[in-house]
Amino acid sequence: MEEPSPTMDAHPTSDDIEQELRGSIATARDIIVLDPSVAVIHSLIDILISFDEPPQSRVLAAESALKSVRDHTSRAAHAAELVNEGSLQLRSLGSPQVGLPPLIVSDDHVHSLVVLDSVVSTISRENTAMAASVENDLDEFWEAADSFDLRTPGWSHMLTSLEDRFGTEVATDFERVLSATDDADIDSSEIDEIAIAIFAASANGVLLYDIGRWGEDIGFASKATFSRTKGQMEDAGLITTEKVPIDVGRPRQRLRIADDRLEGADATEVISILGSLT
Repeated sequence: MEEPSPTMDAHPTSDDIEQELRGSIATARDIIVLDPSVAVIHSLIDILISFDEPPQSRVLAAESALKSVRDHTSRAAHAAELVNEGSLQLRSLGSPQVGLPPLIVSDDHVHSLVVLDSVVSTISRENTAMAASVENDLDEFWEAADSFDLRTPGWSHMLTSLEDRFGTEVATDFERVLSATDDADIDSSEIDEIAIAIFAASANGVLLYDIGRWGEDIGFASKATFSRTKGQMEDAGLITTEKVPIDVGRPRQRLRIADDRLEGADATEVISILGSLT
């Protein structure tokens, strides 16, 4: 049978990377993405976590782009959950492929995402033979690439373990503030997720030892990191501690809110106040 002639569409330009990406993968069953930029890989993860049944996705990206996901704990935890569920795989290219726009192969389509300043456009080519050929080439890249570990606990595991140890209130306070860091107007690089955990613990009178032990047990952060951040927050007058005697050893420290601004503050206000620590 004669191969149908390829068709090409230039989608309307858009300043919204997520909108362009969503249009490219909305009905796909499997996708492979080559060399997405930081902005593209962040948008891609946000799209995948919004699907009830995300496509089986392989992302082959520069190590620097993949590492940038770790800088945003909420997104990284959601991505880790996709990895744990088997719907997302991440591998490192090492360095970006200079001169190539991000390439997305989905079913029988090849999409090239062109980003110029704030203008975004997707050029799509529907051709079964071409898509299969490109995917074969990408498979060779994939097999030669190294797996990438997000080093972040999955979202559900993080919240469930927090609730199991400390109750619904702590998990809810942590989730509402950490989720708010997804807001496009918030610079996630200025947000310390450990400070968010300590805020949630302080709002509910949790012991520093216990919240630090939780963080270490699930791979969130070490007890030493929790202790350092607690010290910074205490020095800034945001929290305080109460000594709690124990049978053996030094007294434990119960965390309490000290700054009235944090009492009853919404998530955005909490983030703004905690941002003063950076």
